Amino acid sequence: MGVSSDGILVFGFEIESDEYGDGGYPDFLIDTNGDDSTIDFDDFVLEKAGYDGHGCDYDAKRKVIEACPADLTMHCSYDFPMYILAVRGTEIRASRGHPTKITQEQLSISQERIDAFKKWCVSVGILHQEPEWILCSMYG
Repeated sequence: MGVSSDGILVFGFEIESDEYGDGGYPDFLIDTNGDDSTIDFDDFVLEKAGYDGHGCDYDAKRKVIEACPADLTMHCSYDFPMYILAVRGTEIRASRGHPTKITQEQLSISQERIDAFKKWCVSVGILHQEPEWILCSMYG
């Protein structure tokens, strides 16, 4: 088994830990037990949307998550993860050895989607910059 890297193009902004003081991250990136197992953006979205968590209605949970205008992209490597908060649905990946064609349609993001993303970030207390296209990689 070898090691591969993926190219990732995504529209959003990098989350820098020093922006949150005392070397911290936003709530959804806080790793409380040292193995990244507590980092779960979907759980954060559900909590912020007021999902009560009763039962296991996966369709209802999925609808809440998909309605969120933001998504989290991990890049760098699994051993040393870094994160980009992005407009949902803008991540484009190319696996090593498999070129990916990108259409103009994929690169077109409505101002309405961008505004909804920025408004959501403010509503949940996430510091943000203006979103932009970011090209990064994931080494795994």
